[in-house]
This record gives sequence, structure tokens and C-alpha cells, in this order.
Amino acid sequence: MKVIPWTVNEQTRMRELLTLGVDGIITDYPNLIPTIQQ
Repeated sequence: MKVIPWTVNEQTRMRELLTLGVDGIITDYPNLIPTIQQ
């Protein structure tokens, strides 16, 4: 089962979820994702 949380709009929460290994993130601010993945 894939896990893709919805409406994650805070950078700290995005970082936490990516660290936990979610399969994707639905956000209103997709431009923040590359800054977190660096």
C-alpha cells in the first residue's frame, strides 16, 4: 500500500514525512520539496 499524505504545507512536516519514507506528498507548495531534499 502506498502512503501519500494530503495538504502538507509546512517544510518541517514535509521533511519528517520524507524521512519516514512516504511515497509522495500532496501540497499547495510543491516548490518547497526540492529545498527539503537537498
